Amino acid sequence: MSERPRQAPRVEDPDVLVSAALVILLAEHPALLSLEELTRMLSSDPHDWREQDAVRVALGQLRSDGLTHQHGAFYFATKAAIRGQALQP
Repeated sequence: MSERPRQAPRVEDPDVLVSAALVILLAEHPALLSLEELTRMLSSDPHDWREQDAVRVALGQLRSDGLTHQHGAFYFATKAAIRGQALQP
């Protein structure tokens, strides 16, 4: 498995959270990750409803940008996101 971020991003900065969520989904590809798994990885307190909501919003942003798909409670990176990562120097 790949390394995960050591410290959860601050939920006050939604762009950092969106970026961190995408990094995790790309690193874990082709695995599907549940909302609960992503919340544990991305928040300092996964039981705090504000942090749970922030993760949901970040995943929704990625989905609306076409970078993730959702299948039930599971999320995964789209082909476009994977291809974009592959094109990075």
